[in-house]
Amino acid sequence: MVQPLAHNITTRRTARYFTLGNTVNPTKVWVVLHGYGFLGSVFINEFADLVKDDTLIIAPEGLSRFYAKGLGGDVVASWMTREDRNADIADNVTYLDTIYSEVIQPLGNVKLNGLGFSQGCATLCRWATMGLPTFNKMVLCSGDIPNDLAPEKIAAISQQTDIHVVYGTEDPLIPQGYTDKLMEMLTAWGVRYQSKTFVGKHEVNKEILADYF
Repeated sequence: MVQPLAHNITTRRTARYFTLGNTVNPTKVWVVLHGYGFLGSVFINEFADLVKDDTLIIAPEGLSRFYAKGLGGDVVASWMTREDRNADIADNVTYLDTIYSEVIQPLGNVKLNGLGFSQGCATLCRWATMGLPTFNKMVLCSGDIPNDLAPEKIAAISQQTDIHVVYGTEDPLIPQGYTDKLMEMLTAWGVRYQSKTFVGKHEVNKEILADYF
């Protein structure tokens, strides 16, 4: 039987992002990347109590939207799936680089920080290693560092970026003992990082994040 061949083309599409805070003359910018099953408009509200007068928060939205319950219910978004993943990764980096060049760079000399929650952690790590910006801080909340990234790239980033790893002690999505293994792996890679835990589940912990914002 003749097998079909897969082909890829690059096409223009419209993506959206949301902002909160000082859009005119901020001194700090936080790009916050949501997890699987969020919208940017929903995720950015998690930071409404953290934003300060000198801070702009930008929440890009994953390029793939879908209904949370099959054919209906709330609409949510995802950064990628395992299908055609390399193309999705490249598209995400291009999309986030566009936000950087068109929205952040025109602001001038600002401190750029990144936060990833859950699936957004992998997206942030890939953007940091494959994209344009250099971050002042990177906060990885309740997520993972993707195993397709070379350890030396993460280690190199940590020499100029403060990396913080945050996990809930009761997170049902994190296997028992995984956090300890991740810390051991980062140390073995030569990654400079700080870690914090909180008593809670798979969530954005505002009390912890207040120390960073």
